[in-house]
Amino acid sequence: MEIWQIAGIALAVVLLTCIIIFCVVKIIIDKIFKRVERPNYSSLVQFKDVKREYPAELLKFRSRENMLQGYLLGAENTKGLVVVVHGLGGGAEGYLNEILYFVKHGYRVFAYDNTGYHLSEGKNCVGLPQAVEDLDAALTFIENESRLSGLPVYLFGHSWGGYSVCAVLNFNHKVNAVVSVSGFSNPKKMIFEWGKRMVGKFAYVFAPFMYLHQQLMFGDKLKITAVAGINKADIPVLLVHGSKDPTVKLEGAATISCKEEITNPKVQYLLWEKEGQNGHLDVLYEVAAREYGFQISEQYRDLLKKTRNQLTEEDKAEFFANVDKTKSSVSNEELMGQIAEFFEQA
Repeated sequence: MEIWQIAGIALAVVLLTCIIIFCVVKIIIDKIFKRVERPNYSSLVQFKDVKREYPAELLKFRSRENMLQGYLLGAENTKGLVVVVHGLGGGAEGYLNEILYFVKHGYRVFAYDNTGYHLSEGKNCVGLPQAVEDLDAALTFIENESRLSGLPVYLFGHSWGGYSVCAVLNFNHKVNAVVSVSGFSNPKKMIFEWGKRMVGKFAYVFAPFMYLHQQLMFGDKLKITAVAGINKADIPVLLVHGSKDPTVKLEGAATISCKEEITNPKVQYLLWEKEGQNGHLDVLYEVAAREYGFQISEQYRDLLKKTRNQLTEEDKAEFFANVDKTKSSVSNEELMGQIAEFFEQA
């Protein structure tokens, strides 16, 4: 066999291998960034549970080709406008505790479902930079909406939202202060960390293909980092992180761990170390509330097991009717108090 034939076969094998790896990577990314529907039932307080006392006005705005669902609460409040940005797997309703806290303390609040989440359009949520695109679109909408413009603007985000509220500062929006909880800075680094947890050392092989996929989706926006936004904006920023966060690890992609790269003198750092509250999501809840939530989840799993996943809508309605949502939806009052004080002093 001629050398050129051997080289051709080798090249074909390499190309085929690359195609296979890219397809596997796409499956992994599609799993991470799958569409998330709004749940009919929840152990947490939902918009429908508080609609009489705290009605949410529905406002829509466009991000790329998708129409996103926004929620305005506390429309009569004038202390400022807090924009709440949710994390992966959540949706705006998942942060109703924080939304209501701000409303009760005199703030007008605008929250929304990101692309591919709950009542917003989108077959999936595409990737990490999508949250920045959606927030950029939300702030543009706010600036052109008479009921929302004119007030001081404060950004509050958790996890994916914690990344986007800082990264969006790379754009030219007027923002007065930012609070990022459990956020990461570099989307490429975060994608690699997730990939490593899912496929181990194979992530080193898959990483270039992960970046290629996201590069094709977002172009140069994949390079946007939270740290660059923080440094560019020169506004007060509070970085909050649980000391034992298993999702966005301190020794990994966490923004709070990028102190040496941050030049903005107005940044404050809050490492939350209280046991039972120092993880990824539980930093936002009272310890007893999270423990009760875990109990409810365990009971629901047991019920699914007993019925072999054949629960009817009536069964689900009956189960969640017996859940004390107020007990499972108690915010970390100490942390929220510090956040509210930070906004007031900004």
